[in-house]
Amino acid sequence: MGITGLQKWLQQEGLYAPTPEGLPLASIFTGSRKTFVIDGNSWGTRLTSSSAVEKHPTDSLCGIQNWSVYEAVRRFIQDLDEAGIKPVFIFDSVRPKVKATELAARRWATSMRVWTCNEVCQSHDHSDPWSCQLVAETVRQNGSNNTGLMETVAAVLLSVQRHFPSVEVYEALAGLDADLSIAQYCQDHVGEVGAIYSNDNDLALLPHGCAWVDLGYLEAPYRVVVHTLMHPNVIADRVGGELLLPFFAALVGCDYSASYFAYADNTAFGVQGGTKFDTIIELLREVRKAAEREVLEASPDPEEEQGNTEQPIRPSRGAEEQPEPERCPLAWAAGLSPLDRAMLHALARRVAQREKREAFLQDAALAVEFFSGRATRQGRALYLRAPAHQPVPQGHLVIESAGLMEGTVKARAAIQQLQLSVETCKWRRAR
Repeated sequence: MGITGLQKWLQQEGLYAPTPEGLPLASIFTGSRKTFVIDGNSWGTRLTSSSAVEKHPTDSLCGIQNWSVYEAVRRFIQDLDEAGIKPVFIFDSVRPKVKATELAARRWATSMRVWTCNEVCQSHDHSDPWSCQLVAETVRQNGSNNTGLMETVAAVLLSVQRHFPSVEVYEALAGLDADLSIAQYCQDHVGEVGAIYSNDNDLALLPHGCAWVDLGYLEAPYRVVVHTLMHPNVIADRVGGELLLPFFAALVGCDYSASYFAYADNTAFGVQGGTKFDTIIELLREVRKAAEREVLEASPDPEEEQGNTEQPIRPSRGAEEQPEPERCPLAWAAGLSPLDRAMLHALARRVAQREKREAFLQDAALAVEFFSGRATRQGRALYLRAPAHQPVPQGHLVIESAGLMEGTVKARAAIQQLQLSVETCKWRRAR
């Protein structure tokens, strides 16, 4: 999950430059900034997909090589420990309801890949080396992944943690996006965090004030290096300030709202492919000026308020006289500042269709609320020591089975046959 095209645009702007040779970790964590905050899910996926973990192409269908995962995790932690770096891992817990649709789509795609691999594995002779190679290549191309991958990586990490006391492992508050938990940890430990690692590029738009890095693994002895480094606040400076950053994230399209041009007519703004981000920035700067004037004009004069204590008489509103849709007091406006509401109103007025306008107001307000990081400043801890054994919030699901994979007896039997055939393939090749 994240913002499509953001990293490409950042590279074009010179804000996110890869370093082909790789930077040593010790060059970033200097002085008192020795803490490395790591998105546990992103790290686990990157670690197990790298050359640091030995694997067979069909491991994703019947269990990964746990011994190899343990060794890769141990080497990673040892690298950080030798460099004097304190790793802090924060894993996802129960996902927010707003991401239910996206997660359901991913589960369906996974079930389709498993079904495809099932057909291929059962239709070939696994005693034939050429057939085995074809099966392995098909599984690799389908990109199937192990549904229990994060559970395995987290369990291994907790086991390795016993040998490295400096390691801290947390999980996000149930029903909350882990990105907010990471941002709050950085705010709680100002001056201690040297960098953040995550594959989700939308984390770079949250108010955490830390450098954002991308990791890579060199070949043997599998040393960890930094491939890319982005310093804090560079995106905010390019967009036009911290105030506009949440609106920028909401309008370019994120996990909480579609692109602004999915609601408004993009032809009216001259948007062509890669210019979307620049167009949004110019639009926001224009809207901000208009919204500031509107808020200033709407604010009462303190001297007039003291001199006039009478309440103005408002005419009664007839049935034929209805307020504008975007001016109705809606639930989305709760918690937003007057300037935030004025900017959303100004943007909504550019959306022609009423249904799309109302959808934009609700979706964009949710995105602005998220990327402003207000939840991190409400006095409650958003990260808990793992394993926290949190109760599942009302209305949430930890795992929702995909019908094609587990919904029928026939599907379960097919997966069992698939796992058996893959294990047979491995056994024959080992001989």
